[in-house]
Amino acid sequence: MDTAAPTPLPWLPGVLLLLAAALYRTARSAPVEAKRLLFLLLLATLVVVIGPDLVAGGRRSQEARYLLPALLFLMFMVAFALTHALGSDGRWRRGMALGLWGGLLGLGLWSNLGYLRADSWWNKSMSGHNAEIARQIDAVPGALVICQDGDINPGEVLSVAHEVAPDTRFLLIASSRLPTVERLQGQVFLLNPSSGLKAEFAEHGELQQVHKPGRLWRYIPGT
Repeated sequence: MDTAAPTPLPWLPGVLLLLAAALYRTARSAPVEAKRLLFLLLLATLVVVIGPDLVAGGRRSQEARYLLPALLFLMFMVAFALTHALGSDGRWRRGMALGLWGGLLGLGLWSNLGYLRADSWWNKSMSGHNAEIARQIDAVPGALVICQDGDINPGEVLSVAHEVAPDTRFLLIASSRLPTVERLQGQVFLLNPSSGLKAEFAEHGELQQVHKPGRLWRYIPGT
């Protein structure tokens, strides 16, 4: 299976050019009610999602699911521009719009096939590495994976648990409580550990960073 997660950056100049042309056509030719609706979708994203990130900090604007209204706005805008060009009197404009429509359809099908084959995708952030993390855990039979609650960790545990072998054990603990390290049996991994959790385990042995971004650590008891 292809595990690569493609990046949209090579296509960015062409996408921006297409969006600029579609925005121009929508602003000039779309009915007033349609323009109001489309631009309200964009404004809602700017105010509700991007605005708080700029004022108070955050990363919501980096997640595609929070940008859905703006993405819908862009799709409707391109669809309107292509429909307007296909209905025009100019033969070259109709031919260009038809070729562009066919190209977008082909790219969409190619992207969907790549998505089906990939372990992750470019719009994933934390969860994008979970398939790799699961393979590293599976390399140790009967492993115990410890993760604290809070933030995104419960969701990440579910994601990793879906990928690992059935005999893998998981222990989800409260952030305010630390486990009794001496009582743990088997090979222990820490998933997204806090600094306090790592410090607790470091006092009783050695911690090896298994995943380079620091999301997975392996505990080796001291002798």
